[in-house]
Amino acid sequence: MAESPAFLSAQDVGSFAYLTIKDRTPQILTKVIDTLHRHKSEFFEKHGEVLKKVPKEELQSALAMTAPLE
Repeated sequence: MAESPAFLSAQDVGSFAYLTIKDRTPQILTKVIDTLHRHKSEFFEKHGEVLKKVPKEELQSALAMTAPLE
């Protein structure tokens, strides 16, 4: 029986996993943040009731973590 391939690790510089984490993840996060920002009014119309149940401190904390990514 064939062995399973080794797990990918972003710790190996130059590996596919490393390059994906290093290059693609920031691009993906930027697109997510941009999309949420452009469609925030629609988002709040659709999910506003759910967000009202989230403590304000948690929302502020989450937004603060994304600020360096902008």
